Amino acid sequence: MSDQSLNDPAKTNGGKKTAELVPGSLLLMLGAWMASECIRAVLYILRTQAFDSWFTADTALRIAAAVFFMWVGARRIRRVGQEVPGTKIGWGRLLLGISFIYANIRGHSAPTPGALQPDNASEAAGMQIMTALIYVAGVALIFGAFWRQKQKPAEILPEQSSSAAAQK
Repeated sequence: MSDQSLNDPAKTNGGKKTAELVPGSLLLMLGAWMASECIRAVLYILRTQAFDSWFTADTALRIAAAVFFMWVGARRIRRVGQEVPGTKIGWGRLLLGISFIYANIRGHSAPTPGALQPDNASEAAGMQIMTALIYVAGVALIFGAFWRQKQKPAEILPEQSSSAAAQK
């Protein structure tokens, strides 16, 4: 195999296309499947007479997750053919932080019959500490979604600059 075939942009670009198209397509399919389940849940909510606020909130969170997966998948597929600008908000971190906090609030407000119960005081303390840590992680994820560090331009190493000058 010659050195020229290793540096052929058509061969390396095909691998990059596949590396972007496959995960993007899978994310789109996951989002579409979740969206179909959300449509089913919304129809159930509209059809029933009894209003369950927790089921409605669960469905809203699932709709947000489905939209997020479809959005990320579409961006990955679009990245193959064109430059896609970054977002100002980390939507994945925001959604995950909201999910952490919502799950904890729901667990305290509407406990399920099969929920874990502590057997002694040390287990109870450990469960409370974990609950607090999950709240802190959720808040940190939400704040991290809005706080972005400025990206520094990529530095050119001396070996790279000499090889770039040799190719010109």
